[in-house]
Amino acid sequence: MTNHHVIAGCTGDQETGDWDLTASVVQDNLEPRTELARWDPENDLALLYVAEEFPTLTVGASPTKGQPVMSVGSPYDLDGTVDAGTLSNISDRFVTHSAGIGPGNSGGPLVDRLGNAIGVNTYRAVDSPAQNIAVRMRVACQVILDC
Repeated sequence: MTNHHVIAGCTGDQETGDWDLTASVVQDNLEPRTELARWDPENDLALLYVAEEFPTLTVGASPTKGQPVMSVGSPYDLDGTVDAGTLSNISDRFVTHSAGIGPGNSGGPLVDRLGNAIGVNTYRAVDSPAQNIAVRMRVACQVILDC
């Protein structure tokens, strides 16, 4: 699972029908065959099929305001970065949180204290670095995954 804006170049040109559904996932110097399986630009979500077994996350319970969360990603090319914060707001589609994110966190998971995915980090509010946005996993389950 990642954000659509991360893989938007792979979805091709809908007018010409020119599609390139290949993508690249690299971990520990491995680059397994990866294909774009499904995407939803409206909710900024995409699902990749990776022909290699990677650790998976469990979808967490419905989030609650004030609960501790962690963002995972590679902001500014700092691989495997984790930052902690709390949920400050919950809407139907998004959660707002204070766990730090930056360029490179897009598409990375927002997890609860048990390591369960509760969102997909999407962007940081420009005027407030403590207001970070993640698409809720309930949305991902409705439009991309079979949860």
